Amino acid sequence: MAMSAKERMARWRAKHRADRASNELYKQRERERNQQRKETGQFKSVENMTPREKRQVRKRWRQNSREYRERKKTSAHILTPPTSPNTNDEENPNPIPEDNRRSLSMSRSLARKRKNQKAKCYRQNSKLLI
Repeated sequence: MAMSAKERMARWRAKHRADRASNELYKQRERERNQQRKETGQFKSVENMTPREKRQVRKRWRQNSREYRERKKTSAHILTPPTSPNTNDEENPNPIPEDNRRSLSMSRSLARKRKNQKAKCYRQNSKLLI
């Protein structure tokens, strides 16, 4: 049966990592390639970006991180077996309520307010600098 691209790439990486010399050569070539791409302007470093570009890139980074953490959490949840229900109420006299919707919506609204306040301060600071 044919291997998927992911499996082929994993196999290739494992083979190259096993040979220290070829791995170092590969890393050196990649560094040179990235340096060349940076010089030709195919991608910029954050320090060379405008404030708007920085915000967009960082927003993308935050989104990717959020998605990564979510995938990681769901995969960990799938791999771990479910816990058995606790039938003994004496062990936990103050159980946490199952429905946390209200507290979640409160924390979201507070986060939204905080975000709006930060944006307002940023706009005011920008006006003061001009």
